[in-house]
Amino acid sequence: MLDYFASDCRDTLWLQNGGDVTAHALAKLDKEKQAAYLEFAASLPLNFRFSAQGKDFFCCHAGVNPARSLDEQDPKDLLWIREKFFDHYQGKTIIVAGHTHVGYVYWGNTTPIISENMILLDTGSYMPGGSISCVDLLSGQFWQSA
Repeated sequence: MLDYFASDCRDTLWLQNGGDVTAHALAKLDKEKQAAYLEFAASLPLNFRFSAQGKDFFCCHAGVNPARSLDEQDPKDLLWIREKFFDHYQGKTIIVAGHTHVGYVYWGNTTPIISENMILLDTGSYMPGGSISCVDLLSGQFWQSA
């Protein structure tokens, strides 16, 4: 999103992946308010790490590069990685991510993927028949929109 609004050429990849609704809403705002929203988004961290009840969690958009320590992740991987993460991550820290629809990871799956070391939450809210999902990270219980 930030790259889209910072660029004169307006690459359409973000739009094609669901950003069109956000782009349309931001375009309706006056320049000052739009700038405030974009500045807020730019100030957010790319990941959040915490421990609770003896479990370590690392939350990010897409996942992590299994070849790097969690402290040395490339921002591009945190935002865009796919197969390299969910096919090869073996760490003990639980990675919480979205970005890749769970049906792509396990064909036909429509519920969050919850394993010992990852929780994948993208259940296709942007797709026909998709849903928004949330998970209690400690219990593994999840809820989905109708």
